[in-house]
Amino acid sequence: MKNILEENFLVDTNILIYYLDKNSESNEIATTFFDFCREKKLSIFLAQQNILELTSVLIKKYKINKKTVVAMIEDFLSSNLFRIIEPLPTTLFSFLTLLDKLEKPDIFDTFLAATTLDNDINCILTNNPKDFKNIQGLEVLNLKDLEKIVGKNPA
Repeated sequence: MKNILEENFLVDTNILIYYLDKNSESNEIATTFFDFCREKKLSIFLAQQNILELTSVLIKKYKINKKTVVAMIEDFLSSNLFRIIEPLPTTLFSFLTLLDKLEKPDIFDTFLAATTLDNDINCILTNNPKDFKNIQGLEVLNLKDLEKIVGKNPA
């Protein structure tokens, strides 16, 4: 496992949801992780796609009104904990190359992986490691890894 203190990593949308959803069973570890990153002054990368997915989930699944969601995300992003990456001119080609190599790819996660790799980020933190399985050059960390990183094992 990479030393997260020395690596750039992207946080997948599901970790953001756990952090914002106080009723989630994974809220404690996500909150502990983000507090740890603040304390260690680590940069957490998000792709624009993460923000779009987060917005969609909050509006459609959690039934939070649009105005509230916009305010939540603006507050979230203004915390300066996150650095936003975006697709590069090469990302579409990288996406197509990855798509061709994967057996049963999820289109959106494959595009997120291509964006991540094109931005020279080789590690993703997700609770769905299978979504990024077999993507060469991308290390995948999950919630169990988070517990090890922050040195806390939540109940």
